[in-house]
Amino acid sequence: MLRVRRATAEVQWGARSVTLSRQIFPVFERPLEKALSRDQVSSGSNVEGTTAREAMDLIRELRDAFKAAGFTDPESKALVASVRGRGYRLGVPATGIVVEG
Repeated sequence: MLRVRRATAEVQWGARSVTLSRQIFPVFERPLEKALSRDQVSSGSNVEGTTAREAMDLIRELRDAFKAAGFTDPESKALVASVRGRGYRLGVPATGIVVEG
């Protein structure tokens, strides 16, 4: 179960949780919004829309935030997965996501 608390920018997956910075939380929100929609892949340009930086750098920074909170490298890559030639998606189905204010 992936639990997201928007008000505090906290992301909890399993027994681990991390509070993302105000700069990196919008990067996480892009694939989150897509995971809850019909097309679950967030394009690179969609991710880049949060800032003027490249999607690859933003996703690396997001994964690094998860790793700094105790997630392993494979866990961080499973949570925010790359979809070759298309972009990024959350590794959790919509039915496994709870978003709180």
